[in-house]
Amino acid sequence: MHNYTVSDILGALEGVVLLSVFLLIPGYVVGWLLNLFTFRERQLTERILLSVPLSICFSSITAVLVTRFTSLSVAVLFFVALGVVFLGCIVYELRTHPERLKIHFDRETRILAIAMAVWTVVALIVLLDLQIGHKIYFSVTAWDHCVRSALTRSALETGVPPNNPFFFPGHIVQLRYYYYWNLLCALPAKLGHIDPRLTMYASCVWAGYALAAIVPLYLKHFIGDRIQLRRKSLLGIALLVVTGLDLLPTIVNLVGPGHIVQPDMEWWDYNQITAWTDATLWVPNHIAALVACLLGFLTIWNVSPQAKTGERLKASAIGALAFASSAGLSLYVTFAFGAFLIVWNLLLLHKEQWTELLLFAMAGAGAALLSILYLKDILMAPGAGDFATWAVRWPMGPLLHIESVLLGLTASIAALPLWYFIELGFFFVVGVLRLRSTWHRRERLSRTELASWLLLGTSLFIASFLRSSVIAANDLGMRSALFMQFILLLWAVPLVHEWWSNTDREKFRVMLAPVIRPATLRWLVVLGVLATIYQVALLRTYAFVHADQPGHEQDARVVSKDKTGTVYGIRQAYESMEKIVPAHAIVQYNPLPHNYLAYLLYASRRPASAGPGCGTSFGGKIYDCIQIQFKLTYVFNNPHWEGAQSLDAVCDKYSINALMVTDQDPVWQRPDTWVWKRSPLIANEFVRVFGCGSRNRGWDSRH
Repeated sequence: MHNYTVSDILGALEGVVLLSVFLLIPGYVVGWLLNLFTFRERQLTERILLSVPLSICFSSITAVLVTRFTSLSVAVLFFVALGVVFLGCIVYELRTHPERLKIHFDRETRILAIAMAVWTVVALIVLLDLQIGHKIYFSVTAWDHCVRSALTRSALETGVPPNNPFFFPGHIVQLRYYYYWNLLCALPAKLGHIDPRLTMYASCVWAGYALAAIVPLYLKHFIGDRIQLRRKSLLGIALLVVTGLDLLPTIVNLVGPGHIVQPDMEWWDYNQITAWTDATLWVPNHIAALVACLLGFLTIWNVSPQAKTGERLKASAIGALAFASSAGLSLYVTFAFGAFLIVWNLLLLHKEQWTELLLFAMAGAGAALLSILYLKDILMAPGAGDFATWAVRWPMGPLLHIESVLLGLTASIAALPLWYFIELGFFFVVGVLRLRSTWHRRERLSRTELASWLLLGTSLFIASFLRSSVIAANDLGMRSALFMQFILLLWAVPLVHEWWSNTDREKFRVMLAPVIRPATLRWLVVLGVLATIYQVALLRTYAFVHADQPGHEQDARVVSKDKTGTVYGIRQAYESMEKIVPAHAIVQYNPLPHNYLAYLLYASRRPASAGPGCGTSFGGKIYDCIQIQFKLTYVFNNPHWEGAQSLDAVCDKYSINALMVTDQDPVWQRPDTWVWKRSPLIANEFVRVFGCGSRNRGWDSRH
């Protein structure tokens, strides 16, 4: 019996290694050639910290443009060539300045290396399939990654722009979605012949690296804190594992009448402020967009008024690459940061700071120029729902049974601080302390403080009063809050550092009073860390524990006991298709299964209709989807449907080459259905695959 867990671990680790070609080396080469942030004078550790975010800014848009105008293979060769340039830079410096390439393994560096290794192991344990015997248990994150894996596979197969992998109404449907991260994950899959699903998991690891790297860069080059910077950087990175007070409502739900355990701790609140670890494991593209926006801003921010024209042009060029990349990584994150940039540039205009204003204008124009074709891709047809609409984040009217619209709105706004306190916990208090300190100083804000407050305020406003409805989740509200969370994390670093290192405890108490007591602050941190530990453990164990428990048959977010074997069979069947079924074939499964995560995760062949709605929010017309699914529903779910000759006619009509049936489909359950009258191409205990259509019946005899 094949052990998929072992093969997934090896493949994901290979993906982590190969992603360095696209998410480390390009940034190093660009930083070295342009000497950004005096790159060549920095020690190797700091160069690496800068190289990862810089690679996201450079590689995302560059990979898209090279692939669009040539091919994915050429894009891979381009980055391999950058690897050769990287080796040339290393050889040159070994001969001229070898001391710069030495890593000083002091205490902080060792801790950082250990933290990176721990993060890599924990992330892969959480994300990868767990196989026990003939049963496969998903991580809860598979609920999102099944979609991203399919998108990455589409980018690998079709290049730029990718096709919608969830819908084939007899012709290709172009994808309408931000796809840059999927293309980046397709590059190592192409280079190492790795399953795109595994490179997507590996990208979550790298998103964590990038998030950790941007913290010390902002502490040094934005905050301007250079005293004990390494220690403070470690504290900032460590604070990424602190989240809000989500553990408290989780406990309330658990001990309440329903004894509710959500698959993800964040799901107690449908308008969650996502923990850093959770966001990195679920939505690495949004984290990457955050990093790209922050680095693009930081590059322009650090241009001296006395800088030469060449330095200014380099900064605006990196800004253009960063903002163009962020738009293709996450429109929601870029929208929020774009709103901040508008406010910031209006302030620059008011202060007549023409040089910085010109740099941002050049970066914005460059980003728009680089994104023209991408914007055309995603605007080619109207999408479902609204990208942004006015709404208070947590509506209290229905909750409190308030009929008056005005009173409900007032209650909703008044309740915002309480909701944010629960969601942010320790960081909410950090914000209150900072506000109190700023107010009492009554001094003119420094440039850094002003930018920080404007970024936090813009993020807070959008997160509080705008929401998206493209899907059920408020993606705009959740992703726009990332900037607010980041500023609060930066502000927390000196507070925690003072807390741990200051011997004058009385001074520290005075700094907190009368807002909060030190003991309360400690408990908020402890609760935040415990919540993250619980959350990470739950993501891995929820499906494993609850699959064998009664009462979860209708929970679409977990594979129930009788389906864990079916998942194994589906994965095994798709693996067998690699040798039998042509890569371009359309292989259709039940479009309305109880749980379709396995199909999306493992499907190496495109379906005509993937799940309810056919994924038409990613491109295509819902009317065409309804027509296809109406007929296919009978094929899989009606045991009395006469399928002998009609079955081939259905397949011919919808360009389907093969049908996949599982033991969970109703037509499997009766011995007189077409499932047991035809000779399968592939068969195991849980799955049977049949050639279908007048042109494909011959597969049965040929194979």
